[in-house]
Amino acid sequence: MLVLWLYLVMNLMSELESNPASFVKKLAAGWWNKTIQRSFEHLPLSDIDQFLMGKQKDFFQEGIRSQEPGSTYWDSRDELFDFENCDMPPCSLLIGWYDIFLEGGLRDYQRAREKHQDVRMTVGNFHHWGLLAKQPLYSNILVDFFATNLRDARGDDSQPSAIGPLTSSPVNLQIIGAPRASSWRGFEEFPPPATSKEFWLAPGQQLLDAASTSRDMQLDEYAYDPLRPTLALGGPSFNPMNAGERDQARIEQRSDIIVYTSEPLEEDLEIIGPVVLRLRCSHTAESTDFLGRLCDVGPEKSGKSGRSFNRCEGLLRLTGSKTEVRDVEINMGHVAALFKQGHRIRLQICSGAHPRWMRNLGYGDPVATATRTTTSHNRVFEGSHLVLPVVAPGVASLRPVSQL
Repeated sequence: MLVLWLYLVMNLMSELESNPASFVKKLAAGWWNKTIQRSFEHLPLSDIDQFLMGKQKDFFQEGIRSQEPGSTYWDSRDELFDFENCDMPPCSLLIGWYDIFLEGGLRDYQRAREKHQDVRMTVGNFHHWGLLAKQPLYSNILVDFFATNLRDARGDDSQPSAIGPLTSSPVNLQIIGAPRASSWRGFEEFPPPATSKEFWLAPGQQLLDAASTSRDMQLDEYAYDPLRPTLALGGPSFNPMNAGERDQARIEQRSDIIVYTSEPLEEDLEIIGPVVLRLRCSHTAESTDFLGRLCDVGPEKSGKSGRSFNRCEGLLRLTGSKTEVRDVEINMGHVAALFKQGHRIRLQICSGAHPRWMRNLGYGDPVATATRTTTSHNRVFEGSHLVLPVVAPGVASLRPVSQL
């Protein structure tokens, strides 16, 4: 995201109005020279502004050098609104399950709820740029929201809303994987009540709903080389060409990704809320990352394996304690998804999603100036399990597409 922002916004779009010809020339030159692609591989990271723009940018230098533990640089910069000390007018949040701002938006919703603020939230099945194609959705939401609050402000509820009966709930969620006509659910709060269901990693790269009695047996091992990083494919990305739901077949064939897959589900399974991976693992490099990604695998067709589509993911950076088996918890983000009967649940484990996340070079050197690289041999052990928030049927009210 940082590289794309520097190049497209700071470098190109700054001249779009004043000098359109320069904008077109720079854009063509960047495409021809593969400037963006080459910048993703450039080290050290502190030189990227010079590499992309031919000069240093103070805000970039300050930000990239503040990535070390203990830095206070972002303490006053990571929130747009002070929920603790300000009264907020009624607010309506609109975000997507694959949006780069999903987790921040959900935190804003929770802060507003804790302060008893009037907040509503809609989360749809789209990525950051996908909202541009959802004009009817956000128009209806905004008209409904303003009609409700302006009518309440007049103290007059004798007149019907201009768009008919009020249809939106305080929280409206689109369920990924559900039929479009019945994909929206209305809730009183987020996350809704749910029951935790565990799937345990087992030999043969299986996901089982019963735990093993062993916790010491190694299940799998893979090597992560930062010079040949595991690629990102879809998900919450700022790149509109590589964001959202994507078929994972291309990266699941890599040797630096392990996939654990359940048996076909005997009945539909709907999850809404935070997904967590409790991982028993070890690594040989001084520092490494572990990433968990939840996928939905469709049924086999004509003897071919079902297609695997990403739902949510999260990454955790570990440093020190080389070769020691550790118990860690990876927050894989929030999601609302339906896994249909006959589908399989899949968990990917790897150590990167390049270039969405900065590569871990292996030595634990300062992020801004690091150039040394080393391969880490990462291991997964029994006792690791995936925790899904399962929502029972009937918890939500159905919202027809025409009303959203």
